[in-house]
Amino acid sequence: MALYDRRARWETVSETLYAQARFQLTPDIEGRVLIDYARQEADPDSNYLNKYTGFGARGYNYAKATRTGIRPTLHWRIDPAHELQLGIGYQDYEAMLTPNLPSRYRRSLGTHGQGLNYANTDLPILIPSARHHNEFGYLQWQAQWTPQFTTMIGVRHDRHSGYGSSLNPRLGAVWQPLARHVFKLSYGEAFRAPSYDESLSAYGAFSGARDAEGLYIGKGFRAPNGKLEAERARTLSLTWDWRPTPSLNLITHLYHSHINNLIATLNERVPTQYIPGAVLSETTIKGNAGKAHHTGLDISGQWQFRTAGAWHGEVWGSLSYIDGTLQTGEDERNWDLPYVAKHKLKLGSTWRHGDTLTVTPRLTWVGRTTTGRRDRTRPGHHLKADAWWAASLHVGWHRLLDGHATLWLDIDNLFDRRYHVAHGAADSTLLTMPQQPRSWMVTLEYSF
Repeated sequence: MALYDRRARWETVSETLYAQARFQLTPDIEGRVLIDYARQEADPDSNYLNKYTGFGARGYNYAKATRTGIRPTLHWRIDPAHELQLGIGYQDYEAMLTPNLPSRYRRSLGTHGQGLNYANTDLPILIPSARHHNEFGYLQWQAQWTPQFTTMIGVRHDRHSGYGSSLNPRLGAVWQPLARHVFKLSYGEAFRAPSYDESLSAYGAFSGARDAEGLYIGKGFRAPNGKLEAERARTLSLTWDWRPTPSLNLITHLYHSHINNLIATLNERVPTQYIPGAVLSETTIKGNAGKAHHTGLDISGQWQFRTAGAWHGEVWGSLSYIDGTLQTGEDERNWDLPYVAKHKLKLGSTWRHGDTLTVTPRLTWVGRTTTGRRDRTRPGHHLKADAWWAASLHVGWHRLLDGHATLWLDIDNLFDRRYHVAHGAADSTLLTMPQQPRSWMVTLEYSF
């Protein structure tokens, strides 16, 4: 579906800047102010050769998104048994995302001055953009009623200029009936605003054909959707923290989540005619047309050890299980969850020699994983990728250069295995994606 050569490349720049100030208003009240800025931008020279460009001419894209925010918070220790946290914040978002372009985007001309037409037409290319802001505030109260019982209650309110208001509560309780057993029960609600890739993404190509009225005919286009709503989730979880011995810790975590307003790719019954001078058919769009249920169980453990010599460290592992159903679009059938492996296993150990050497081997095993493509022979099921495992090794040499430096060696896919992970939802994409062979990275940290 694509050709790769040295000139076909995709490059992005991501930067984040933040500053935080802390201050003590009273002995019991601490305040903080966080200011942050983030930018992500695609290089205008990024281009590709694929089926949308006929494997001949190059296709270009350009995208840029920024976020600026400020968040003051207060932490008030009312008395030894009660604490209160509150905060407010403001965030400003701005983004633009081009469809396929016949030549590079010129930053100096802006979104309305590019003067570019869709390939094989004289139709000007429309570049969608958006700007939103979000105001929020939250309050959380934690109370320790007895040495064995603690509760927490919190609430957050968001007012988003694009998606309206949202009120999300959070409740929790911690109970320690015995010295080595701790139980935690929590409930929370949250929302996820649509990403700009979901709301602004638009693509497609014209062949140059016209209908009887002289309108260009376009098939298989993706239409932008500026009316997407936020996804909303509710989660209930129970955790059991057990310490049979001072050096052994076992944790069992059971949870259930319900998500509605899921954003999914939909086939439009009535195509959105968002390109003047064209008639579009067989279009797709991102829409709120889904819901999902998840139930999962995580079991993890950690054991700390010390040898007769200078070596000490810990061994850890975790086993997880998840299952659930998904409904999307007009299909009322319950489907298994895409991009989910029901079973996962992780094992690892860290060995430390004094304070000069750290060695950490890790092993990950992931069971058969559902892809994004539905199995046409088994309604309700997605096609699956094979199970895989991979190991890694991380070694650190500390207290180098008079104690100021640490040298790290990270080796991923230690045994150089060839394996694939779940991928494509469309017939035109790879069902599974090959992963990197053995890779090395050396890092030097120096403290001034």
